[in-house]
Amino acid sequence: MTPLPAVVGHFAMNVTGRPGYFYVVQASTNLANWISIGTNGSPFDFVDADSGSFSKRFYRAYLPASEYHSDTTNEPAADHNLLAGHQRGDAGSES
Repeated sequence: MTPLPAVVGHFAMNVTGRPGYFYVVQASTNLANWISIGTNGSPFDFVDADSGSFSKRFYRAYLPASEYHSDTTNEPAADHNLLAGHQRGDAGSES
């Protein structure tokens, strides 16, 4: 995930993973409780229109095990997570 310049004051990021695989975007204010706020096929840009309602918000995008296929890579079918953070006034920071 790569934070993008704010879009009209809203947090924006680019999610790049396995092309054509669907990633779930989740948000949290405390890194303990997460809510799903979007799903899209990689790669895609995501804009959180609600980000201005929070003093800080963290984001993660993950590839659910149900979407992951270990076809030619022989990798285990496990969730793959990406994480970014946002604080009001910041464009974001990659983690």
